[in-house]
Amino acid sequence: MSQIIRILLAEQLNWYRLQRHDFLNHWQVIMGYLQLNNPNRALEYMHKALQGMQNEQMIGQIPEEIFGAILLGWVTRLRQAGINIAVSYPETMKEQSFWQDYWLEEYAEAFYGYTIECVESITVQSNELSQESCAEIILEEGLSCNFRVLREGTLLQEKRIRLKNE
Repeated sequence: MSQIIRILLAEQLNWYRLQRHDFLNHWQVIMGYLQLNNPNRALEYMHKALQGMQNEQMIGQIPEEIFGAILLGWVTRLRQAGINIAVSYPETMKEQSFWQDYWLEEYAEAFYGYTIECVESITVQSNELSQESCAEIILEEGLSCNFRVLREGTLLQEKRIRLKNE
């Protein structure tokens, strides 16, 4: 088993533990609202919690497992840092044929390193970030990725990587 796969496996187990903990906390909050006879607050809380899971659902539609695991770890790290995240990618990335044409195993280490670098750069400038800050992960055809951090519509940071040269 390669080193990157070992790292990803350990991270996925850690993310699972965190997600399980968060899930149980969500249930406790919802039950509390219901016990206080406040079903509207319970529904509001549920909708907010579900919005945070949309990125994970999108990532789950990517058939390349190593890429998906790296992307999921990246999103989880950003969420743990309190950053709002938006992930976007072309529909073709949901197709196995895309990954057969573009993905090479040796890209994994470079992409993983890029994600770590992006998260670390955010934590360095965390004093500039606020609740209005968000990160965009924009995946593009040809395996390029653009990472942007914005606050109130102003670009604070941008990092780009292209995994495949055409």
